[in-house]
Amino acid sequence: MSRQVTKFLEANQNQEVQVVILAAGYDLLAFTLSQKYSNVTFIEIDHPATGEAKFRTLKKLVDELPRNLYFCHDAIGEGCTISDVIAKNGLTVKKIPTVTIMEGLSFYLTEAENKFIFHELGDLFGCGGSIVAFNFFSLDEFGRPSNPNVNKSPYLASLLKYKVMLMGEPFKFGMKPDALPDFFSETGWEPIKSELVYETDGVEHHEYATMMGIEYETTIRWASKK
Repeated sequence: MSRQVTKFLEANQNQEVQVVILAAGYDLLAFTLSQKYSNVTFIEIDHPATGEAKFRTLKKLVDELPRNLYFCHDAIGEGCTISDVIAKNGLTVKKIPTVTIMEGLSFYLTEAENKFIFHELGDLFGCGGSIVAFNFFSLDEFGRPSNPNVNKSPYLASLLKYKVMLMGEPFKFGMKPDALPDFFSETGWEPIKSELVYETDGVEHHEYATMMGIEYETTIRWASKK
């Protein structure tokens, strides 16, 4: 989802903005961009098992980490909110235009947990110019990922479902791309039409989501007037 972050930063070079990445994993996007955009605050929030290992590795590779890049090693969900994590790490965030990336997370949370996160992102960062980019599955009636790519192999969906179950991380949430407007109807966010976000040829576009491999990717913007 580097495309959304880069376009956001390029479009707001003369404005105070911030970047928040949930479940960052081993991705180096924030580390790379924080060096180029030294006036922008970057915050990574990730599970300690991944986040701490990544942090230790980066410390070994560079003499000094960017001072505008902050790492928070906490798992969101199960009673731990984004606000809790930010406060625990002594950080202060502003309600200014923010791009939030939420990649590889929505599948493992329930619908209620996902909605809570989007409501909380609105409370924290909801203002004109703020966007959230995230990916999600469309699950079939058996709880398996379903889209034209996955469905090319009759066994792939079942393999994915049972593999993550055996790892202790079953898929808990999915929705069809055309359900996006209803899902966000009371959150303050609204989905952006895919044609305004993606310029990639050769991928399947729904009105508000684009198929990326076995999942869908979408971007929402703050639309509430409150």
